[in-house]
Amino acid sequence: VITPFQGFSVTASYFADIYQQFVWGGSEPADLWNFKTGEKTSDVSGNVKTLNNNFSKNERQVFDLYADYTKSFGRHNTHLLAGYNQEYFKSQGFGGARRDLLSYETPVFNAATGEITNLTGGANDYALRSLFGRLNYDFSGKYLFEANLRYDGSSRFSPNNRWGIFPSASVGWMLSKEDFFQPLNPVFTNFKVRASYGELGNNGIGNYDWQNFYSVVKYPFNGSPVSALIYNSFGNSRITWEVTRAANIGIDTRLFNKLDLELEYYSKVTRSILASLPIPATNGGISAPLVNSAKVRNAGFEAKATFSQRLGKLNIYAGMNFAYNKNRIVSYKGSFIEPH
Repeated sequence: VITPFQGFSVTASYFADIYQQFVWGGSEPADLWNFKTGEKTSDVSGNVKTLNNNFSKNERQVFDLYADYTKSFGRHNTHLLAGYNQEYFKSQGFGGARRDLLSYETPVFNAATGEITNLTGGANDYALRSLFGRLNYDFSGKYLFEANLRYDGSSRFSPNNRWGIFPSASVGWMLSKEDFFQPLNPVFTNFKVRASYGELGNNGIGNYDWQNFYSVVKYPFNGSPVSALIYNSFGNSRITWEVTRAANIGIDTRLFNKLDLELEYYSKVTRSILASLPIPATNGGISAPLVNSAKVRNAGFEAKATFSQRLGKLNIYAGMNFAYNKNRIVSYKGSFIEPH
C-alpha cells in the first residue's frame, strides 16, 4: 500500500497458487485357479509388471491494482475507487503406461522394456480481465448515493464479443435525520428509504465453447489406416455475456429501539441466457452450440423482523422472515412464451 498524500492510497497485490501432482502405480497379473477342481486355469510366466505414470499441474494467478481517494468538504463526503484486476488459470497433464517393468523399486519408463501405451495429454486455460470504478457520496449522512461501473473481458468468448459493460447505482434517504421527522423519533429510532439498480454479467460456461471441437478418427484408405478429423461439437463465435438486471426498493427501520424491520420489493431479469437448444439428429450426434437465447424474470417481496430485549442478565432475540417470489420463463428459444 502506497499513500502519496492524505486521503489517497494505491494498493497492489499478486497471488499465485500452483499445484503439481505426480502419481505412479502398477499392476502385476496373478495366476488364475478353478477352486472347484483345484486346477490352474491361467499360468502367468515371465515379467509382465505394468507401470502407469501420470502428471498434472494447475496454476492460478491473480493480480489486483486499485486506488482509493476519500475527501470531505463541509457536510459533503466523497469516496472514489478505481481498479484493475486480472486472473489466469491453466490446467495441464499427461500420462502413459509401459509393460515389462523390471522392478517396482525403479518406477520409471526407462526401467521397462515393453511398448508404451495409453498415452494421454491435454491442457486448458482461461483468462479474465476487469476495469472497475466506484463513487460514494453522502450529504450530512442523510442523502446517500453510490455508482459503480465494471468493464469485464473473458477469454471464454470470441475476441469480437469478449467485453461487457455493467453499471449499477443506489440511493438512500435517512428520513430519521430530517428535522420534520424528529417528533417520530421516540417510535422510529431509525428510518431509511433506499433503491438500487444494477447489471451483472455471467461467463459460467466452458473455456472453449465458442470454438468448434474435433476428434481424431481412423479410416481405411487403400488398405492402410489414415487419420482424420470429425466434428465433436459445434462452436458459436457470437455468444457473449449473460446479463442480469436487478432493481429493488426497500425500507429499513427500528421501532422503539427494539424491533428492526427490513421490507424490500425486487425485480430481476436475466437475459441472453446461454443454452444448448435442440438440433436435428441428422447432424450425426454432434453436440449443439451454445446460443444467447433464454430470458427469465424474477420478482418478489421480502420482509425480515428482528426483536431484541435485555431483561437483567438475560438477552432475548427473536427473528422472523417472509418471502414471496414469482419466477417466469419469458423466452427459451428467443420467442415469447405466453403465460398460462
